[in-house]
Amino acid sequence: MNLLNTKYVGKVLLHFDELTSTNDYARILSNETSTLEGTVIMADQQSKGRGQLGAAWESAPGQNLTASIILRPIWLRADLQSGLSKAISLAVYDTILANTNVENSWIKWPNDLIINQKKVSGILIENTISGQNLSTAIVGIGINVNQTHFSPSLTQAGSLQQITGQTIDTAILAASLFEKIEYWYEILKKNGAEAIQTTYLQRLLGYQKERNFLLPKANTVFQGTIIDVDIEGRLCVETKEGIQRFLVKEIKYLDIVN
Repeated sequence: MNLLNTKYVGKVLLHFDELTSTNDYARILSNETSTLEGTVIMADQQSKGRGQLGAAWESAPGQNLTASIILRPIWLRADLQSGLSKAISLAVYDTILANTNVENSWIKWPNDLIINQKKVSGILIENTISGQNLSTAIVGIGINVNQTHFSPSLTQAGSLQQITGQTIDTAILAASLFEKIEYWYEILKKNGAEAIQTTYLQRLLGYQKERNFLLPKANTVFQGTIIDVDIEGRLCVETKEGIQRFLVKEIKYLDIVN
């Protein structure tokens, strides 16, 4: 049965029992001119899966969805690449909502998916630049689907099965994900980052709500309100000292309750 309803994302799909990293394999493949945009690399197990800024991504073999999509956004200016991150996070959000009907789900800046205070998905996008525009984007996505046990150190990790109490068909979930990625990618391509900004902020954890944050380097806690994520992808927080802008890892949520 053909589950896929896309024009290009996932039309070429390479599925492996095990890889070191789907992003690494996709990066090598993307250097071949014959590789089509929308090619997907999937693996049942990754021995060296990665998250943001080199963090390890734990995934039980055969229980989750781990995939990398090769895109060629040559039309997207490099200084606007955060629009791609927002578009992909909206695609993952829509995928999970469409396949679980779970409420209380949020995007935790920049692009983690949180349900009931548990992280169920992470995104790692690795871009290459040619001139002022992007040339290739390797979009790595991990969704915790049917895994029920995580390392004790991963206190915020959760899965769709844990939340819904149901086993999720990863093939159906993957087909839905590819459709949502193509949809939001085309929105970004045709209408620009502004077209997705409003929806992204509506789904952003903590948007327009005062909360506590930590500055890891200074080991300082402060209160602030998220008012925006700007075109450079920085988290804009209004504090008593004024509006401050932070890059990934420069600031940390002290809780993930919305």
